Parts: sequence; C-alpha cells; structure tokens
Amino acid sequence: MVSIYVIVCATLAAVASAGSDPAVSVVMKHSSSGNAVNAIVEGFGIGLNMEHGSSPFKSIFCHFNRKLSGSNLDVDGDLSLSMNDNSVKGKVALRGDSGDQLTLDVDSASSEVVKSVSYRRSGEGWSIHPTFHVKEQVTNLEASIEFDPDTSAALGVKTDGAASLIVNHRVNEDTSVKLQSLAFPDLDKLKLEVSHRLDSLNLVKPTLDCGSKRLSLAWVHTLDAGRTLTAHLIPDQSMELHMQGATQENWSASMKAPWGNLNDAEFNFARKFTV
Repeated sequence: MVSIYVIVCATLAAVASAGSDPAVSVVMKHSSSGNAVNAIVEGFGIGLNMEHGSSPFKSIFCHFNRKLSGSNLDVDGDLSLSMNDNSVKGKVALRGDSGDQLTLDVDSASSEVVKSVSYRRSGEGWSIHPTFHVKEQVTNLEASIEFDPDTSAALGVKTDGAASLIVNHRVNEDTSVKLQSLAFPDLDKLKLEVSHRLDSLNLVKPTLDCGSKRLSLAWVHTLDAGRTLTAHLIPDQSMELHMQGATQENWSASMKAPWGNLNDAEFNFARKFTV
C-alpha cells in the first residue's frame, strides 16, 4: 500500500476578489517514516508531487532504507527528481549501530553537488552535531546536555561567532519554562515561554518577546477522540486556529489571518489516505 497526503490550501482573499477564482492547490506526498505499510516494497517507497495548474507534475520522490552488505551501516535516503530541470535533491544518511550518523545534503543543480555534510553523535544526557556548509565554507555546531531530569540546554554556535541558546526547566508536573535566545547573549533577542496545564483538557502558553516587549498567547484545548484545537494570538499582528486529529488519517484544518482582518484569512485542510 502507498500512503498519500492530500493538502488543500485556499486563500479567502482570492475568493473575495470579484471575478477571480480561489487560490487552491493539491499536493500528494508519501510518508517517509520508513514504515513498511507506506512502501511499495520493503525499505523503498516512491511517490509523485502534484499541484493544480497547466503543469501539474512537479517532482518524483523516493525514500529508501538499506543495510550495506558486509557492514553494520544503514543507508537512509529521501531524494526527489524535479520535472522542471531534472535535478536531484535530498538527503542521504549513513547510520551505525552506535547511533552515530553522517548526513549528506545533495543538489545536482548546485555547483557543489554536496551542499552540506553533518555528523551527529550522542550519549547518555548529551549530543553533539557539527555541520559543514560547502559553498559558504563555514561550520555550525549544535550541542545539548541534560543537567538533571528537569533541566536541559541546547547551544548553537556558528563560525562567525553567532550563537543561540535554549534552556528548558520543568517547575512541576503542570508548569515548565523555556528560555530561548537566537542571538545569545543579546537580551533583545530573548524569549521567555511559560507552559502551564490548567486541567486535563486545557494548556496555556504565554510568551514574552523581550526585544519587542510583545506578549503572545497560545491555548491548546483537547477535544474528543484525541483531537486538539490550538489558538495562537499575537495582538495587533496575527491570529491562528489549528484543528489537529489524533493521527494523520484524520482531517486537520488551520486558519491564519492578520489581526482583526478575516477577509485576508488563509485556510488549509489536510488528510493522509492509504490506497
């Protein structure tokens, strides 16, 4: 069997415009989870990306997973062939029994072909992940550590000295705090998020952007059958609603609009089908 994702997007502004058709596109994708039910044969899946228009066929893509003969290495890949320029893009990863992983990001249309090379190694309570970008000739480093069961930190450092920092701390069973800076130690880039569970059905997440002094709020409400409804509000900027099913086989829906202007709302609907 082949799993297909069908995603329908519609922009309300296009519908409201006189004499114009709504902007609608349909995309069919396969699941790259590696699950055998999503593959034509075990360890291999293939699919087609399509969009509404004069040239509906956009690309052919495949997912494969194989063990190299005579070694303990697994090869895992997601590649796509563009119908426009016949270029091949995607990622190929080599993974050992210890969990170490080497990943190549490739693009045949690029002069470098291999865009980046990354390596990931982890142990109990820590991980390290350097990435070398071929064209820019720079290396980015990501590292994470767990100080205790309730506190963890992730640090990112680039060759130019830019750094990011994320610290998570669980205060109690219902409340956790996340401190995030995308330009550490610049306090203007600092964000503070508090996640608090009100009861078994409701979760609120206020976030303070220290640079803009703007406060946003996310509210997650659990519905029946494992569905969730999430509202995300940024006063004077935007508002979003997301309806998510318990699994990808359920319909999901979302709405995004500028603050106080539903005429420019964008709606998205998606569901995974198995045929």
